[in-house]
Parts: sequence; structure tokens; C-alpha cells
Amino acid sequence: LALRLGRALTAWGARPLAREPHHVERVARMEFSRDAAARTLPQLPR
Repeated sequence: LALRLGRALTAWGARPLAREPHHVERVARMEFSRDAAARTLPQLPR
């Protein structure tokens, strides 16, 4: 059991790191909300 658990942990540790889910979508959403806020409050820096 310990050997199997160790092998599973090793496989889990060696997995390729996934990027943040849909990083491009998050950036686009942030830029959209920033532009919307800049339209609402013109004194905000873009």
C-alpha cells in the first residue's frame, strides 16, 4: 500500500503544471471591466 501511495504521489508531483484556467479570458475580462469603469468615471486612468 505504501509503495502504491508513493508511486501515486510521485506521478502527481511530476504532472505538467496546468496554467491558470483560461488566462486569456481572464485578462480580456479585466480589460473589459477596466474600460467600462473608465467610461463610467472619465477621471480614472486608462
